[in-house]
Amino acid sequence: MKHTLLKILTIFVPVLLLLVALQYSIFSVLSVRKQYQDICDSAENNIPQPNEEDSTWVQLYKEKTWLESRLNSAKSDSICLSINLKDSVIQLELKGVVLLSSPMITYSTDRLLKELTPGGYHNLFSKEVQAINDLSTIEKVPLIIKQAPKDTIEYARQSHAVDSLPNEEVHWLMQFENGIELHIEGSDSDLHKKIWRNKFWQKQNFATTLAKLKKTLRFETPEYHPRIMVVISKTDAKAIYRALPEKPLICIRM
Repeated sequence: MKHTLLKILTIFVPVLLLLVALQYSIFSVLSVRKQYQDICDSAENNIPQPNEEDSTWVQLYKEKTWLESRLNSAKSDSICLSINLKDSVIQLELKGVVLLSSPMITYSTDRLLKELTPGGYHNLFSKEVQAINDLSTIEKVPLIIKQAPKDTIEYARQSHAVDSLPNEEVHWLMQFENGIELHIEGSDSDLHKKIWRNKFWQKQNFATTLAKLKKTLRFETPEYHPRIMVVISKTDAKAIYRALPEKPLICIRM
């Protein structure tokens, strides 16, 4: 009896896991297709639709929307973030003035963002977008607490060496109102392939996968957020995150 039950479980459990994995894959694909369709269908009807193989027109159109979005963000009194994937640079700007320009070490984007129609591109990137939430491994405003000396004698006895900043890991992400997620990794390492395998990103990926799995088990289409993943120097990543206001405006050029 026990042998028969064990044999049934040996067959049933792998089949069940296979069906769950298949269900998860199907709903994940449907989620991406639905997001793509929604982005392209919600584009304005007056957007010209030339031959998409005309790369010159596409590049000029992207440059036009890029300049227009930056011009609009320059009207704000707050620091804005410009992400130029074409020239591999990320910048802090205020009133159109570049405060900090950081070259990207490397970057990648989800396939959906690479295959947008001109209308879909217009819908996502024709104007500046606002960040709605963020998550980071570093403090936004670091605090250093020191005890003041009682008198000049105690002051003279104290060490006055400049405190060095802790060697902390710098990872942060932002989600924008248009559904896109920006992942920033601060790194001075040349091992770019292993950069995204640290505990912070693995934890985020696990949480996303678990949330999707719960939805698919209820036969619901999970949410899909296209990602832009950028690696810059650790110093710049820290400076940019701390300089940005709460819910900053973002301009993106693909």
